[in-house]
Amino acid sequence: MKKEDNKSTQRHKAGRTPKSDPAIFRYSISFNEQQLVAFLTRFDETGMKVKAHFITACIFNKLSPQYI
Repeated sequence: MKKEDNKSTQRHKAGRTPKSDPAIFRYSISFNEQQLVAFLTRFDETGMKVKAHFITACIFNKLSPQYI
């Protein structure tokens, strides 16, 4: 019985550590077929793994001009 009481008073930290500056604003974008092909071609040329990071880099001019 004593072990059960001890377990209920202990707090376990669960989950991921919260980010100090989380990205909470979301936007949606739509492409037609030609735009999608152009986007994916440029994305593939960069070698980046995450499309959201690629879009952010394009918006804030953090990519080499050859990819934009």
